[in-house]
Amino acid sequence: MATERQLTWLEDYLQTGDAIGAVSRVYPDVSEASRPARASQLKARFAEEIDKRIRDGYKLNAPIAAKIIMDLAKGANQESVKLKAAQDILSRAGHDSALVIEDKTDTRTYNELQAQLKDLIGQLSHNELQAIAPALENLKGGKNEETRH
Repeated sequence: MATERQLTWLEDYLQTGDAIGAVSRVYPDVSEASRPARASQLKARFAEEIDKRIRDGYKLNAPIAAKIIMDLAKGANQESVKLKAAQDILSRAGHDSALVIEDKTDTRTYNELQAQLKDLIGQLSHNELQAIAPALENLKGGKNEETRH
């Protein structure tokens, strides 16, 4: 069971977000050096209660936030703000835009890729071949992917 001072600390902390400052105000007898440790202990002891009260606070203020979003969607000066507010409203209503994932995996074999590369190289001019010759030399050491382990 929490003491009166602990509950006072909890209320102060939830109002200000300053756990150490709340210790300073509620526990003036605690030394300045010990205040961070006391604040940490109190936050750990009341972690569930802190989370609950914060969630409850969000729920209480949700109608205000929803009104702000609606006002922005209707009357914001910038179109980007209106769009973001409208997207947020749709998302909250369960109408998120569909996420499309396209598989771009190249399923060609090493031999198919090698044939395509040879075809492309065959289309290059002599000067272009000279420019890429060092890179082509590095490719000569490659082995067929199907034989690698």
